Amino acid sequence: MAPSNLQSRSTSLLPSVWGWLRRNLFSTWYNSLLTLISVWVVYQGGRGLWVWMFTQAQWTVLQVNLRLFL
Repeated sequence: MAPSNLQSRSTSLLPSVWGWLRRNLFSTWYNSLLTLISVWVVYQGGRGLWVWMFTQAQWTVLQVNLRLFL
């Protein structure tokens, strides 16, 4: 009986998530545009941060000066 109860919860949760997204992020054309632009800006920033962290950041400086931070 517990698995069917869990299954009904997960299937009822999915439409509520889609409904929330539609009501709050895609309710009008300009909300949709702002949402897509915001997602693009966050993606570009995250991608830039990722590239910086793994190609340009000098993490050895932190290891050498760790006592100064603590």
